[in-house]
Amino acid sequence: MKNLNSNIGRQIALTLICFLLGFAILLQFKSVRFNKAVSTDNLRAQELQTQLNDELEKNKSLSDDLSDAKNQLAQFRKSSKDSGAISNIVNEQLLNAEKLAGMTPLIGPGVTVSLSDAKTSSNLASAESSIIHDSDIRTVVNELLASGAEAISINGERLVSTSSIRCVGPTVIINSTRLSSPFVITAIGDSKTLEAGLIIKGGVVDALTPWGIDVSISKYEKVNIPAYSGASTFKYAQIDKSQTGGNK
Repeated sequence: MKNLNSNIGRQIALTLICFLLGFAILLQFKSVRFNKAVSTDNLRAQELQTQLNDELEKNKSLSDDLSDAKNQLAQFRKSSKDSGAISNIVNEQLLNAEKLAGMTPLIGPGVTVSLSDAKTSSNLASAESSIIHDSDIRTVVNELLASGAEAISINGERLVSTSSIRCVGPTVIINSTRLSSPFVITAIGDSKTLEAGLIIKGGVVDALTPWGIDVSISKYEKVNIPAYSGASTFKYAQIDKSQTGGNK
């Protein structure tokens, strides 16, 4: 009987120990899960905070851009209230276009280059080579342009993009006008640079003078170049509206 009671007591004690051990294990497991959940929640919270900071920064940048756009629009509206502001811009662009097209007379510093046929034929110069040819004039014009000339005329004929320089017998036709020696080429630009481009060693002057052709260069603080007086209409060329934003 005593042994039976002892065995029952040990079983009860063992059962109690197992119960407590199981309870401890369960409690530890729940604690680990809770800690992991807290850690995961903290990590997620940090990620959300980072994303929130990024979005706030983007919103600030967009807000700044919007503020700049509003300021520019306000300035435009303020300028547009001045009735002369836009018209002045348009007029300035129109004047620049007219300058480039040769439609307006110009004045400014520059040079004149006088070319005259040889008075007498030298040993080097035949009758053909002692007179001014279209190629000689084009050489001078090209050198002036390369030296920064902004506008050029020849005997009062303004050179534009459609101008031609060609020989017809003893004369040269420029802008459909027949001209003869002497030829006075006028150019607007830095006079020192224009002159230097012509008299450079082995340049235009050195190429013409051996044939007896007289070349005279003069620098001026102001020279006058007239407007182009020839035809200015286009028969075949049209504006490419696809490249200018217009309707096709």
